[in-house]
Parts: sequence; C-alpha cells; structure tokens
Amino acid sequence: MNALVDTALVAAEVENLHQFIQQWFNGSIPKSEEAFARLSTSWPHGFTLIDPHNECHSSTELLKSTYQLHGQFPNLSIQIKNMKVSSHLPGTAVAVYEEWHVEPIESEARLCSATFALEAVHPGRLSWVHIHESKLAI
Repeated sequence: MNALVDTALVAAEVENLHQFIQQWFNGSIPKSEEAFARLSTSWPHGFTLIDPHNECHSSTELLKSTYQLHGQFPNLSIQIKNMKVSSHLPGTAVAVYEEWHVEPIESEARLCSATFALEAVHPGRLSWVHIHESKLAI
C-alpha cells in the first residue's frame, strides 16, 4: 500500500458509522446480526477504544455491550462536528472530530481521534484501528 488514504473516504466513514450507531441506539433499525455487521466489520479484532474515563476497551467487549444497547436511547442524536482528517503515511489516516450526544434532558461532547488503515483484502475499504475519546466541557 503505497498510496495515501483519500481523506473524503475517511470523513464519510466517520459520519456513516456514527449515523449507524445512532440508529442502533434509537432502535430504528432491526436488532439482528445482519444489521449489526455494519459495526462488527468496522471494528475488527485488534481494534481498541480509550473512553473519556481513560479505560481501554477491545473490539470484543465494545461490540458485545453495544449490541445489548439496541433501542435503549430512543431520543439520542449523534452529531459529528469540526472534523479534520489527515493522511501522511501510506495506507493510514487519522480523523480528529467532536462527537456530540444530544438528548432532550442531557447532552455530552467528546473530542475524538480515530486511526484508520486501508484493508489489504478489500482495496478502498477502511478499518478502524483505534479511537481515543476525551470529554469536552459544554
């Protein structure tokens, strides 16, 4: 992989995956393994997330807990703001963005950095490698 990653592809992936997560949490898509494959194929084995409490989670535990949260937040809106994407090394990219969770009673915001890699098996497809989230004061 000698090419830099298309930053527009990364931006679209961030937006699209968060739209899926919102729909999953809202319960507006069916609770099925087939529907959930959108997330489970994006967070492969080896993916990690550091949450705003500085706890590190594997893809296995995140996928299990996220699957169980189907329909638990019917009024949640997830908004992505102020995204910047860069690709300086072949086959990789980093996105930095604000992730806003907006609900009628309470909202929160996070500053996120996400690392991506182009998949060797599926040219043009991105894998999420790592996310680090920090809580923003709002």
